Amino acid sequence: MMDAIDFKPSFRLLRQIGYGLFLLVLIEFADIWIPAQFMNPSWELQAIGSMVEKVPLLWFGLALIFLGEYYGHRKGEKRFLKVLSWVALLLGVLYFLFIPIAVINLVRVDRQNAQRVETEISRRVPVIQQLKDQVNQIETGEQLTKALGFLNSAGVYPSIENGQKIPEVKVQMLQSIAQSETQLKTQAQASVDSQRLGLTKRSVKWVLGALISGFLLVGVWRTTRWVRKMPLEDY
Repeated sequence: MMDAIDFKPSFRLLRQIGYGLFLLVLIEFADIWIPAQFMNPSWELQAIGSMVEKVPLLWFGLALIFLGEYYGHRKGEKRFLKVLSWVALLLGVLYFLFIPIAVINLVRVDRQNAQRVETEISRRVPVIQQLKDQVNQIETGEQLTKALGFLNSAGVYPSIENGQKIPEVKVQMLQSIAQSETQLKTQAQASVDSQRLGLTKRSVKWVLGALISGFLLVGVWRTTRWVRKMPLEDY
């Protein structure tokens, strides 16, 4: 008759791996939050995203630590498991709290991005107006040549044909400036829309991840009721 198989060494090995994963997650969390930059919406949002992306390792580590319930745990270890069960609940609540914080920071970061682009446009508006003023003041060929050089240095290249009179050239130059101004605003809006789309996609992913993480961590706490109800003498 075959001897009964002792699974304790296997369980202990898997639990050691679980503890190792749990410690690695703690190190990752410390790296995310140190140094903290609270009141910085971009940093807060990225920190939440990093916490969500690291949570699968936490789930796997906890699953291995609590593997087998009562079987094969050392007496002193059971005290730590009771604490760890409550830690899972606290982490679950923390991930639920991440959801409104992420939404608020999404709005704040989007507003900052829009303001940054608007500031850049505002910085360039005086230059555009200066170009218009210089063109309107053209009366001589020398002034025309100087204005063309100024326009080219500013990235505006009007299409000028030989033999055109100064008034005609001025009209074309003003049209080129207007096109550049329109292009600038169009590119700025496209930049804002692109940043908003990317930010929204990442934030939605992180919010859903935080929601799932919260439920699963609270689930860990609920399914480890056995360690919290263990008689005191077993600790």
